[in-house]
Amino acid sequence: MKVVLHHASRVTSRSSPAVVNVMPTPTTVVCTTTSGGASDSSGAAESGSGGMFGGRDLGEVAGTDPRSLVVQAYLTLLHVDYCGIFTEQDAITQGCGDSLPLLAVWEEGVNETEEPKLFAGTYSAMEYLARVVFVGRDSDETAFAQQMADLYSVLSILDGKLYPALNYILWHDEATYNHVTRTTFCQSMPFLLRHLVPPFRKRTSLTQFVSTPQAQDRISECLTSLTTLLGEKQFFGGSSPSAIDAAVFAYIFVLYGTPFPFAGIRTVLGNHMPLVQLANTMHSLLFA
Repeated sequence: MKVVLHHASRVTSRSSPAVVNVMPTPTTVVCTTTSGGASDSSGAAESGSGGMFGGRDLGEVAGTDPRSLVVQAYLTLLHVDYCGIFTEQDAITQGCGDSLPLLAVWEEGVNETEEPKLFAGTYSAMEYLARVVFVGRDSDETAFAQQMADLYSVLSILDGKLYPALNYILWHDEATYNHVTRTTFCQSMPFLLRHLVPPFRKRTSLTQFVSTPQAQDRISECLTSLTTLLGEKQFFGGSSPSAIDAAVFAYIFVLYGTPFPFAGIRTVLGNHMPLVQLANTMHSLLFA
């Protein structure tokens, strides 16, 4: 199986997400799965030493789209090598941002010159990858359906509720836009586009929120729901990580790593330490 992930994330390497490896000119490059095919990781790695996320400087994570990082984290959890293609500026200028992340897959026996299977959006890509794992196991369809229902429920919180709130803060909170979003968003763009694309994105970014406190309250509500679902478990599925853990990790990582010019987000995260601890464990497991 050969996999290409077209995404809106600044993370394109299999190393720590804190490492930026932007590919300024989108180029289709494919990578194959590791020997043995896709398989879930068993067990959990111990949290890294040196503080949150191994003590790494996470400032560079600002600008990463959590929806893309969700798929990247799950690909890594499944030990699937892939090529990440940075297409943010093309997506914005061509008005196709809603189609990202886009997973392109050439399955076994399919020639590279043929059209790949395309899976647009977080849930579509995650469902396909989960199905790849399911087919290789002696599992019943009912169990898989329940797994997908649980994943959909969590993604409805993350992509459906938390993402719009985060998007509002990044593009409509003036301090965050001027000091964080505009700076990080423009790093990989040609000089002229740096002055054209961010204001265009800001004007065309639809929002249901009217203030930063309102958006911050929504983020807090979402994290409260997820904390309740996690309960006392190490992972959402129990003793081993799953697609849900990869999804939650991606959002917590971006929330924690983005240097917001106000303390509100860090305060909210501090009130949901089980999720932060989960994300720290996942970071050590995936990128140590």
